[in-house]
Amino acid sequence: MNLPEESIHHLSRIETLWSVVRGGSPDRPNAADAQRQLLNRYGGSVRRYLQACLQDQDAVDEVYQEFALRLVRGDFRNADQSRGRFRNYVKSVVYRLMIDHHRGQAKRRAQTPLQHDPEAPPAGASDSDLDADFTKSWRDELLAQAWAALAEAEQGGGPPHHAALQLRVEHPDWSSNELAAELGRTLGRELQSGAVRVMIHRARERFSDAVISVVADSLEQASLDAIEAELLELDLMTYCRAALARHRESSPDPG
Repeated sequence: MNLPEESIHHLSRIETLWSVVRGGSPDRPNAADAQRQLLNRYGGSVRRYLQACLQDQDAVDEVYQEFALRLVRGDFRNADQSRGRFRNYVKSVVYRLMIDHHRGQAKRRAQTPLQHDPEAPPAGASDSDLDADFTKSWRDELLAQAWAALAEAEQGGGPPHHAALQLRVEHPDWSSNELAAELGRTLGRELQSGAVRVMIHRARERFSDAVISVVADSLEQASLDAIEAELLELDLMTYCRAALARHRESSPDPG
């Protein structure tokens, strides 16, 4: 989830989670850990989407459990990464699972891997509202992962970027002096307003890097052009425009 400092200038070399998807056979060494990694990464967006669409907790749990079963079982290894983003493949799978649920056919198919075109939404589930809901769920999950990356770094002894940025977001009208006073109380030490402004600026940079990192993880080729296209489609560019420009300046992308 975190974008290591040494990798900031080499985004095109990031190993994405597609390698985990392709190696999804359950009899492979460490396959269970790999599939749990996938579920941790993508499960949150799926559950958010199901809650928005189904609005029934029992139905959400039933469909989500079917999704989780197929994911950890390795069915997603049939995904063809050359046909599109993994996000689109997951969306198509979840569409189908919801249709099965509504038809009363949500039965676990223990021996039937997924074999469908990830670019073709199932019949009756291509409504633009459903598509927008899924995109929003995916976007919200990526932002949550970026916040979690800041919190994890802070808990590991890093600068209080998470605390500073969260305070700024929660109190957008506060002055630097007010932010410094409140953050100082939280951290148990006196802080100057200038230092807090610098801290928030760096926190925003780290947050942007974290967003770029989680987006890169979901792409087959994490080139800067591919990352930029995904950021635009997910309406995340407002968080990452300066960071992406910084990466382009420091490491020209070969394509």
